[in-house]
Amino acid sequence: MADQPKTAGSTNYYDGVLSRPFLAEQYYRGFIAAVVTTIIFSFLFANLFDISLLVAGLIAGTFSFPILVGIITQHQRFELTREQYQSSLWVLGLRFGEWQPLPPIDFIRIRHWQQRYELPLTDGSAPALDLTAIEDKWQVLLHATDSPVGLVAAYVSQVKARHIATEIASLLHVEIHD
Repeated sequence: MADQPKTAGSTNYYDGVLSRPFLAEQYYRGFIAAVVTTIIFSFLFANLFDISLLVAGLIAGTFSFPILVGIITQHQRFELTREQYQSSLWVLGLRFGEWQPLPPIDFIRIRHWQQRYELPLTDGSAPALDLTAIEDKWQVLLHATDSPVGLVAAYVSQVKARHIATEIASLLHVEIHD
């Protein structure tokens, strides 16, 4: 298959953010992982190389910082040409995912999507305090011919969903159904 020109604003290529982590808890876990890694490796380096704990902490921190940045900056991307698509994980500028052949697309649909997340604040002992977080987005769906399942191109705000749907409809020469 011939390579498609892949440039921003091109009429034969779409590249956009599919979704980003929603809950701050996901970033919190990344921060904890980086701090714990720094502490463990600081003690390990200090003992193995007989150096001060401060120097060992600085050395270990240089390894933990990219982990933290990677977790904070990661998101899912959706790329599309007229013949193929890719849903990938983006971390520190690296994309992890494979190109797939694009099935025939009949139309594009924009629909409201809401997901509730239960956030327990205790370990199950009484009294149990629960909070509910609500992710409220709009999906841009590519309806594949003869398939009950389409391709999700984005989870974004309503205004962005309309813009993305218009851009992809122009690329694929299909209509938008609301």
